[in-house]
Amino acid sequence: MIADVVPMLSNAAASNKIEDPILRSLYCSLAVAFSRRRSLLLVDLSSQVRLDELPWAKQILCGLQAGSSSSSDVVATIDTIRIATRSWIDHFPHTMTPNRFVSSIKAVMRGLKGTGSTAGQPDAIEMPKLLEELASDIFMGSFSSNFSLSTLQAARSLQGTLYERYYNIGPIYDDLIAQLGPHAARTDGGREGVTAMSGVLLEATTNCMPRWKVPVETGRGNYTVANGRTLEAVMVMSTHNLCQLYAWLGLGNASPSEGGVDNMAAVRKTWKHIVGLFESPPEDTYYGYRMVAYAWRQLLFFLSMEEKRLTHADDADSIAAFRATMAALCDDCLLYTS
Repeated sequence: MIADVVPMLSNAAASNKIEDPILRSLYCSLAVAFSRRRSLLLVDLSSQVRLDELPWAKQILCGLQAGSSSSSDVVATIDTIRIATRSWIDHFPHTMTPNRFVSSIKAVMRGLKGTGSTAGQPDAIEMPKLLEELASDIFMGSFSSNFSLSTLQAARSLQGTLYERYYNIGPIYDDLIAQLGPHAARTDGGREGVTAMSGVLLEATTNCMPRWKVPVETGRGNYTVANGRTLEAVMVMSTHNLCQLYAWLGLGNASPSEGGVDNMAAVRKTWKHIVGLFESPPEDTYYGYRMVAYAWRQLLFFLSMEEKRLTHADDADSIAAFRATMAALCDDCLLYTS
């Protein structure tokens, strides 16, 4: 799995700072084994135990963190994550970022935390606000600051795009920018600030429902269904890591030859997957609906990123190809929805 590659490659690079070969080998084995543990979703936004919290790992990690990461370490690690991200989009553009992939990136970047800014790499370890999928049956009705800040970033980035227009969330994004912006600018908000941002995000999810013609339940209903709607709304508004990874890794405005993502290839593969779900639907109808919705959201994001990239480029051939793909997609949509 791609999620397994990131810690293996980056841990090998990080371990180069350990001079003792036996200790270096022990660190690599420990880090890789720990990354393969089962991923669990915990109540109240709790996180699983981290490698640096294990008593038998602290001594090794203290020696590893004593020497600051060099500029080359940072660049190599981010390049590794960029390659893994592109590989995921190239091969599985219809799927959300897996939780293991997200947790692997977080663990890798924590290993480099504390590195100072370097030439050409300002604030070298500025972590993106990546999100893990939450389970509706254990959702406690609040969000961490990562969810609020991630959604704020998406709101600022996707204004005026196809994604915003399709989901009809322009006013929602405007409100989020106005209300979350002041909180995001503060560094001393503490728990009260997190709670306030969570409240703003929850209100935004409620405001999304009538815009999407989703009935809002009143009274005693199935709390799992209600939680699921709330979480789905946050996934839509935040793009669930797509916007954040594109911005952090510089995948947005670059063409495939320049290290960017081939958005149109991702669109075609995603659409092929959606058509496959229609032609051979899963036995679990609800699961099939969810997979189509997730894939469709990804497809709209890729189209929006290509739309943004082409607005910065004066390339008539690319614009013509984009319009042709859009026309063909519209024809296919009419075929499968008629």
